[in-house]
Amino acid sequence: MNIDEILQRTDSEVVPLPVLRLIPIKGKGGLFDSKLGGTPYFPKNMGYPRGISGDYAGKPLRLLVQLNFEQLPHIDDFPEKGILQIFLACENDALYGFDYYNKEEQTIQNGFRVIYHRDIITDVSQLMSDEDVPTAEFSDDEYDFPIRGEFVLKYE
Repeated sequence: MNIDEILQRTDSEVVPLPVLRLIPIKGKGGLFDSKLGGTPYFPKNMGYPRGISGDYAGKPLRLLVQLNFEQLPHIDDFPEKGILQIFLACENDALYGFDYYNKEEQTIQNGFRVIYHRDIITDVSQLMSDEDVPTAEFSDDEYDFPIRGEFVLKYE
């Protein structure tokens, strides 16, 4: 049996899922762009994401990834609009918000936050700017966050 036959047989038994390959390109993205790191899309009337308790209490979380579904091709079971974001703890934390000692409570968003903005505010005066994000409270240690810089996400 050659590789094509094996792949065809595998595909018939386990239906392949759709894949969207995201390609990070170093550079500053806009507030609405899909990206890694940088300034998030964030309404001023919402409290900026911070840790809740323990070592993370009150500390601001940093944007890991932001996906704008209007900029990406639609995949079944995913939204067609809105922005999804994941924020992480980054202060001397090699686990980036994962609570190793409290595995049963991993759904409690203390050292991380997942936010979905269904309806997007387009008036930038109502959104946080670079100056509004509490970057002064972020660690200066370049190893405290898995991303160095900002990357716009393009897709294939």
